[in-house]
Amino acid sequence: MTLAMPRLLRLCLALCALALPALAQDWIEVRSPNFVVTTSTSLSSGRAVALRFEQMRKVFGSVLQRADVRATVPLHILAFKTAREFQTAVPHGAPGGGLYVVAPDAEYALLDLSAKEPYAPIARDYARSVVVANTPMMPPWFDEGVAAYLATLNVGEKDVQLGRRPAFVDEALAARKLLPATSFLAVTRQSPEFKSAAYAAQSWLLVSWLLAAHRLPATYEYARLVVAEGLAPEAAFQQAFGSSPATLDSDLLRLLAARDATTSFALPDNLNDLSTYSYQDRKLAALDSQVAVADFHIHVPEYFNLGLAESNNIATQDPNNGGAHRSLGFAYLQKGDLEQAGTHLAKAAELSPNDPRVHYYSALLVTRAGEVAGGGVASFDIKSHLLKALDLDPAYADAWFLLGRAYETDDKWSTAIADVLKALRLAPRNDAYRLALARMYGEAKQWDDAAALLAYLKTSPDPEVARQAPQLAATLAQMRTQPARTGRFNERPRPSNYDAPKWRTKPATAAAGTAAAKPDTGAGDNDSRDPDDIAAAKRNAPPAPDARPILFLKGRLVAAACRPSGAATLTVSSGNKTVQLATPDYKKLVLIGADAFSCAWKNVSVAVNYRGSSPTTGDLVSLELQ
Repeated sequence: MTLAMPRLLRLCLALCALALPALAQDWIEVRSPNFVVTTSTSLSSGRAVALRFEQMRKVFGSVLQRADVRATVPLHILAFKTAREFQTAVPHGAPGGGLYVVAPDAEYALLDLSAKEPYAPIARDYARSVVVANTPMMPPWFDEGVAAYLATLNVGEKDVQLGRRPAFVDEALAARKLLPATSFLAVTRQSPEFKSAAYAAQSWLLVSWLLAAHRLPATYEYARLVVAEGLAPEAAFQQAFGSSPATLDSDLLRLLAARDATTSFALPDNLNDLSTYSYQDRKLAALDSQVAVADFHIHVPEYFNLGLAESNNIATQDPNNGGAHRSLGFAYLQKGDLEQAGTHLAKAAELSPNDPRVHYYSALLVTRAGEVAGGGVASFDIKSHLLKALDLDPAYADAWFLLGRAYETDDKWSTAIADVLKALRLAPRNDAYRLALARMYGEAKQWDDAAALLAYLKTSPDPEVARQAPQLAATLAQMRTQPARTGRFNERPRPSNYDAPKWRTKPATAAAGTAAAKPDTGAGDNDSRDPDDIAAAKRNAPPAPDARPILFLKGRLVAAACRPSGAATLTVSSGNKTVQLATPDYKKLVLIGADAFSCAWKNVSVAVNYRGSSPTTGDLVSLELQ
């Protein structure tokens, strides 16, 4: 205790110091149709930031030929008046005075408006975010090249210009020759060349060529042939572009030798000036501005503990701050402390009932708290929260996905599949969604759809999905070939009169007697035994050995849902993976490190062996307390 107090005191002093810049001046929030800007500058500067992001969004959509530009997750923009304020929010610093952070459920753009070019450090990352959210899975050179191309955006009074050759292109390619197109197209995200400056430079060059030649539709077709149909890159290029990669080599060399060229895009009338655009503005209390920074810290692993302390400090000063309670609810969900998460999310829902993230986190909490029975109270709570979140934000991809999982629990396959497909339309690059969709296709006996999806997922750029896809494919293949389970009265047409001679058991012949000496677990077409005897033999036959491999997982036991019968379902979390493991009798469970299993265990470090039923469920074999 004596050692903890000085650290606590230092933390409190640090928090007070962090709060001073926000308390020293007024903060405002500016809302445009697609963005929210929290800033310590003037109203006009805040509106200018929102306008710049609207302009970038519009131009990026035009380049990608997308009329409706989506965002997979919300983007939060924090614009600081001074470099000192920016450095307070980003203690570890950021190159160029700007920072763009991608988190699983949100993205953050931090700007130092005192810098000469405050948008330059974040333009490439924001462009990449737009590309990922609005295109199907594309080859790596497309993502890298388009992001670098869009980052050259230069906004004028009436138009914007793109395509100026970045300095890194000439620097990287001056030291080495271009890769032959056949080799370049074959580079994957796992290839050593992928992270080189030369690869990024040639990616920019290729994208510049295809945009100048108006070949973007052919590029989308090329990606479909490679990703969806598994065609070799060289053959796919020939088919999509109608020319050989050797021709591309010549075209890129000519473009590299040519003078720098740019392309202009006219700005729509409502996007060319502050006065022609509409905004919603409000003045923020000092603590609300701190909530925005603390929420950012919680979503960055290296700042997580700082953000947690800041949010607790804000909630202590203002117990009715809904934003602080929402951030704390999310933070404790991440830590696996479901009790604390539930307390803060309940308070957040009371104070901020129109915040879609509060309702999504609340649904996630119920999902992680224990067994969710189809049609039960927990399932109802999950769907209620998610439908509210989607009513507030229809483009909430994660909410659509979790809603699909809830309907999967109810065995409503068509509804579950439809909701996951909606999630994929909003997040077209999310292969974790596709893996769950493949499982749902299998549960709905849409075998061909499941097989086609899993064939693609075996080479997914998401390593965890690529690892699980073959396992799920094997499970579904076994489900597809095993005999269908039938009810007792479907085994054979039942007799109308059990005393009729034709239904009586016939005398056994010698051959039949020999066969009868063996264990009989089924009946052929000529079996003469009573149907009830046949059914009883099936029920009493020893179970076949479980052929599923035993898997190992090390993580935390989040919760255990025990039933009076002795059956239990354990929720175990490891990193981003959460599995639900069942045992028919927890009193007979093979247990290491404890004398008896306790249904009250929560947030306990464990190692488990289990047989997987799906990527997120299985049957427990043993449990060891760590």
